[in-house]
Amino acid sequence: MKIDPTTLRRPLVESFNCTLRAAGQPDIALNLRYVSQMHAVAAIDESNRLVVKHVLGVGDPDVDGYVPPVPLPMMDGQPVFATESAFKCAAILCAAQSYETHDGDDRYSIIDFIMLMQIDEYASCMLDAYEKVMLGKKKARGLVSVTDSSITVSSD
Repeated sequence: MKIDPTTLRRPLVESFNCTLRAAGQPDIALNLRYVSQMHAVAAIDESNRLVVKHVLGVGDPDVDGYVPPVPLPMMDGQPVFATESAFKCAAILCAAQSYETHDGDDRYSIIDFIMLMQIDEYASCMLDAYEKVMLGKKKARGLVSVTDSSITVSSD
């Protein structure tokens, strides 16, 4: 018998608080939620689009019609460095922002997160948050224990 998908209920999504800290910089408080597979796929699609725009450029550099990458905004008068992996991390964190806490102008964009990554201590905190967000599914299955101070992973 076929199930009517409109009658299904999605599981509740847990969220957690995360503070990005860097010496001499303001603390940045985020409320993040564990990202569903569909949200992760959408975030990676957007990341790929921005990588083409800001890192690779459009087309083959050796062929006429190549469009070079659009530079990211400058920071402290210097160019901003970003990689495909940085864009993926930023896109997942962007998708993980809780809609209850981060709305409209209070939401950080993927580019905002790329800019924040230019400060090593923020980047380190963001990588920890990315890992925590992505471990959410294993946490739900009881394979991961996540606390404010540590992440413990058990094998399947």
